Amino acid sequence: KFSPIEPSQLPPAMTTIISTLESQFSGMEDKLKGQDTVGYDDVLPELEKISHPLEFAWSIASHLNGVKNGDELRAAYEENQPKVVAASMKFSQSKPIYDALVKVQDSLQGEESKEDDFVLGQKKRAVEKNIRSMTLGGVGLEDGSPEQIRFKEIKMRMAEISNSFSNNVLDATKAFGLEVTDPEDVEGVPESAKAMWAQAHLQNLIKEEKDEGKKKELEATKVDASAGPWRITLDGPSYLATMQHLPNRELRKKIYIGYLTRASEMTANEDGKGNNIPLIDETLKLRKEL
Repeated sequence: KFSPIEPSQLPPAMTTIISTLESQFSGMEDKLKGQDTVGYDDVLPELEKISHPLEFAWSIASHLNGVKNGDELRAAYEENQPKVVAASMKFSQSKPIYDALVKVQDSLQGEESKEDDFVLGQKKRAVEKNIRSMTLGGVGLEDGSPEQIRFKEIKMRMAEISNSFSNNVLDATKAFGLEVTDPEDVEGVPESAKAMWAQAHLQNLIKEEKDEGKKKELEATKVDASAGPWRITLDGPSYLATMQHLPNRELRKKIYIGYLTRASEMTANEDGKGNNIPLIDETLKLRKEL
């Protein structure tokens, strides 16, 4: 269940998970260093067991950051993202793991397996994919070299850019709202869509109201989907309903342009905050450097 999860729980949870992961991963590296013969089950299945708690927990955090984004959660997410990136790079740049995978690849190529051809093929593909991923992940860079240090800096910066990019899109989506008051503009629109827009209008009034007494009155108000007024937003369900059902061409055009120009120079603040164009340019430069 997502509802009981609080942003304050994220930092201690990630600290515990990453600490356990690093201990288990270090033990696995030491074990592989001392083995002359390495089998498939000694590497990839063990890696999956070690990495699963981090991947599971971070996927939940990422999902909540996308659908329930707020200042507290955003701050907790940004605080822990570098730790997650650093932990992931330990996997991709581990020479003991890479050497073990190469041994496994050689053994799979040379042995006459009694396994089903499909199973053997899947194992070969998994090993090959992980070796390629580690090669691209910088496993061949010398520890402590300027190249490795710069590689890590780029990876960290690209993670920051990705998070900032998503936040800008979320902020631009939240900021947009088009008020509709004329019933003719929503004629023929399904009741479910009109109810969604009417509810969005009421929620916006509640959000903007400063007087607590009036806010409580608004919270007790029941919306009339047929009479309106309505507020169209850029959230997925609202946007799709607009494009599919709204009869007013000009309103559809405003919503469409608003959706396409989210987090661009057309919607950013005067100081440029919220504009993803510079982030895209920087990402392209960093990828070229990699």
